[in-house]
Amino acid sequence: MVVETGVAVRRVTAQLGALLLALGVVASIIGNSLHPSREDPMDNPRVFQEYAQSDAWVAAHLGQFAGYLFAFAGLVVLCQLLLGERARATVAAYLGMAAAAASLAVAAVLQAVDGIALKALVDSWAQASGPQQAVAFGAAESVRWLEIGINSLFRLLQGTTLVVIGLALTLGERFPRWIGWLGIICGLALVLRGIAVAFVGFDLSNPVYFSTGVVTSLPVTLLNLWMAALAIVMWGGSQPPLPRQPDGRSGAVDAARSALLVQGGWRPRGVMASASKAASKTP
Repeated sequence: MVVETGVAVRRVTAQLGALLLALGVVASIIGNSLHPSREDPMDNPRVFQEYAQSDAWVAAHLGQFAGYLFAFAGLVVLCQLLLGERARATVAAYLGMAAAAASLAVAAVLQAVDGIALKALVDSWAQASGPQQAVAFGAAESVRWLEIGINSLFRLLQGTTLVVIGLALTLGERFPRWIGWLGIICGLALVLRGIAVAFVGFDLSNPVYFSTGVVTSLPVTLLNLWMAALAIVMWGGSQPPLPRQPDGRSGAVDAARSALLVQGGWRPRGVMASASKAASKTP
């Protein structure tokens, strides 16, 4: 009864994580689809005008934040399922939960600066005239560079989170290892994107930014595909890890070895002793 209850709890937990990841993918797609992106993001006069004319700017960024919230919550649930695995997988799962919490905190700051503060400043700039317009433009540019700095650190943290959780998946036995390796690849791509943003901002003409952008069209493509695949795997349920021996060997190895030896006529010492004792009592 206790075992059945534990399996049921694990299944429900996995399905909760899968639902959160799926909601993260949907919210991310909706938020990104509402985000205006026609102009060069480093051409401030033109891109600020585009942002000022957007009625969906705040909604787009609230949608993006909802995507981050659901996605990181789903990853935390995943890490909970990985606890109790091998020692290295458990340590990686704890680190993954910490990294996910830090990433969500930075994501909240990023959306507050980009989605709310920057919008208010570009609206003020668009409505100002004369000397006030230059002052408003300078303030908007300052917030824009603050956004770029936070975006860089967010991508680094987000990528690190995926790498660590992917590592936990590859070290564990509950889920297929390929899903962990795919997470590691996504995470490394995001880390590269964060480094590129730190050095060149959002400069589309810069080959460093462009090359990492080709790999990391990822928030709407590769990353969402990985989260969708992970949600499907989690919805299918996780398998309990096989018991491990004190020396770290998998229980599956010892079970297979014992089966082969039994077929060859070997019996465990306790079984042989019991058999001998029973034979001696037989008249």
